[in-house]
Amino acid sequence: MLKIGEIAGLCGTSIKALRHYNRIGLFKPEYVDPSSNYRYYGEDQIKKLNLILDLKNIGFSLKEISLVLKSGVNNELLLQMLGDKKKQSEDTIKLEEVKIENIDSIAAGIEAELKINGADQEEKPFDERLGRLVSLDSAESGGRQAIEEAIWL
Repeated sequence: MLKIGEIAGLCGTSIKALRHYNRIGLFKPEYVDPSSNYRYYGEDQIKKLNLILDLKNIGFSLKEISLVLKSGVNNELLLQMLGDKKKQSEDTIKLEEVKIENIDSIAAGIEAELKINGADQEEKPFDERLGRLVSLDSAESGGRQAIEEAIWL
């Protein structure tokens, strides 16, 4: 049996996180000493805790992790959820790339104006430069809407 600090150290998490996981029913100790309330974990629980931590590190919510564990770690469900998480990450990357292109476009326009007009002339209002925004035509309608909303925030 491993004390809470031992399993936390072995798996690279905090005692506070383990206590939280216990409170929400995600990861319970194998035994709790009734006189001291010390939590003890079996060595066979290390694999389960590592799965929890791996899923958390790639962006799964504790609710999603709970669903995976309650399904008995159904590999088909897990593969589907991993595919969904990958798609979300790819969409986020596309959105961030569009933001970077827009930043570069606006900055290039400002730099060009400064070179043409000289640094001492009044600059055009920011709204006039918004026409230079880059669009992501290859994004599906849902992705395009998310990108447009993020750009205009």
